[in-house]
Amino acid sequence: MKIVVASDSFKGCLSSAEVADAIESGIATIAEDIDIIKLEVADGGEGTADVIGRSLNGESIFGRTLSACGEKMSTRYWIIRNDTAVIDVASSCGIEHVGSTPNVINYSTFGLGIVVLDAFNKGCRKFIIGLGGSATCDGGLGLLSALGVKFSPRLSRSFPIADDMKNVEYFDLTDARRDIMDCEFVVLSDVTNPLYGPDGAAEIFAPQKGATPDQVKILDEGLRHLSRIGKESTGTDRSLDPGAGAAGGLGWAFLTFFNSRMESGVSGVLDITGFNEIVKDADLVITGEGRMDNQTMSGKLPMGVCRRAQYYGVPTVALAGTVDNALDLLHAGFAGVFSIIPRPMTLQDAMIGENAKESIRNMAASIVKLFVGRKK
Repeated sequence: MKIVVASDSFKGCLSSAEVADAIESGIATIAEDIDIIKLEVADGGEGTADVIGRSLNGESIFGRTLSACGEKMSTRYWIIRNDTAVIDVASSCGIEHVGSTPNVINYSTFGLGIVVLDAFNKGCRKFIIGLGGSATCDGGLGLLSALGVKFSPRLSRSFPIADDMKNVEYFDLTDARRDIMDCEFVVLSDVTNPLYGPDGAAEIFAPQKGATPDQVKILDEGLRHLSRIGKESTGTDRSLDPGAGAAGGLGWAFLTFFNSRMESGVSGVLDITGFNEIVKDADLVITGEGRMDNQTMSGKLPMGVCRRAQYYGVPTVALAGTVDNALDLLHAGFAGVFSIIPRPMTLQDAMIGENAKESIRNMAASIVKLFVGRKK
């Protein structure tokens, strides 16, 4: 019997690799003759660069940059195939690097530009950028500033923040690093939101990044303003493209000013890890994430895994800390969806790493015991 394990991380608790190890450990208590294939996977968010880099035997690069709030910090990205940098936005502009009380209106993507510049100086001419997990909503102003784009005489400081969007008068590319911006960029995201409006970056994501209702309005107006000035400066308007609102408008900046294309984070990672070839002769797939609900069906990693497995007629079972709307998930194609929580407990206790690992081991063992019995 062949079982493929391809789970997302349980955010704030366990990495994708740790979840896979726990599932493998649980399966091993049931039978020793099961062929277990563990795939470390991600969806374009934090951890994506590590998954791709390790899968393709890349070189791990450590460096220094600035966080979204301008503090000096260490970061890591990967170089694969000698000329391709794989970078998580979260590794410089991530929400985890700004403390417990984020203030998105004062944050910048400048640090991402520092990382891109470093990779270019190391010989990279292709870039894979994972957009998930950002703390920012600056429309890419910081990134563009780091690469030499000018916006207005009033915006002469080197660390523009989201609150500066309303003051942009033009995008002056005269001194911009076109040699970098014309490189090949593949931008990974499963967010389909436009730049602004009711479904835009500010309205949907800024509250999660600490924005007050008044700040959400300021940010949305700033993003609208950027789209108008961007159209005047470039002759193109990418603000309504799916994914333009990803990472607080970074998707729009890449689509507008870079030689880039947007790809599904889930699909990109599964392609790179060779998922199709691995799963086609499997008997079962086990996937999961920290919380499964209707958003899971909007392109999150477990759904992407399930759909690919379905194509080959392989059933997919999902594990999660919290499961909402299980019937909808079952109708969407999962063979089973199970919460790993074994008894009433606080969220804090449930997210203790060893507790979560034990719960995953037990649930995986139960599922495989049932499945092995059915196969017999």
